[in-house]
Amino acid sequence: MTSIAKTIGIDTAQHQIVPNQPDKPIAELELPKRIITALEAHEIRMTSQLVYYWASQSLNNLKGIGQITYTTILDHLINHNYIKPTHATPEPAQPTASEPSP
Repeated sequence: MTSIAKTIGIDTAQHQIVPNQPDKPIAELELPKRIITALEAHEIRMTSQLVYYWASQSLNNLKGIGQITYTTILDHLINHNYIKPTHATPEPAQPTASEPSP
């Protein structure tokens, strides 16, 4: 967690945001490649301020619970409506009129 937090500019000792890249888009942040890849794969357009906000909240809410992963970031942002997935889940298929069983 420390390396990821350090990469996105978080002072883990004080759990405060260190806005070293306040206006860069997500693709230009010095995040681990797997996180950027995951965010881009979901077509998420996020500014670094949103990342900082999320990270500061997470450090307060997830004390000692382990690593911050791209899945955690995506789940948190989607669950709190900061972002919406761009690919909607398909509607459930309507049942077709099937032949009656004998």
